[in-house]
Amino acid sequence: MRTYIFVLLALVVGTSCRSYKQQESPSPNKVDFSTKVAGKVYKIDSVDDYHLVYLSDDKTSYKIISKKSSRTGCKEVALNGEYELKVVPLLSDAPPSSGNSNIPVPINHLDIEKCVEYGDIKICTEPGISNLYSSPSLTGLCLTKKN
Repeated sequence: MRTYIFVLLALVVGTSCRSYKQQESPSPNKVDFSTKVAGKVYKIDSVDDYHLVYLSDDKTSYKIISKKSSRTGCKEVALNGEYELKVVPLLSDAPPSSGNSNIPVPINHLDIEKCVEYGDIKICTEPGISNLYSSPSLTGLCLTKKN
């Protein structure tokens, strides 16, 4: 009887320690803030070392910033081409707070120019474009398979 209790106790302790060790090191979770957007490229521009790709769907226009790259032999985005890209917002959509947050101030946050600095240059939103985006789907003007 003692052996039976000892074996049972050893079994319980052994299994409880094993499950504890497995819970100790959970695999890290990655948070993906990107959104898939399907639209038409209506403008391509460049500023210093960056391409600006303007994409529009039925509701929204996107200004996508992509660092210039010297890749060749890739499928490049083209003007008036339709693409599905992952985009990541670079700015918060919340309007900036004014001095006293207890006093509500009527403001259209879409009219506020917001900018991102890349080294010595500043890239800003424009009328009709409320945010700036980056895209893991683009390297320069080349489409990548990170969709």
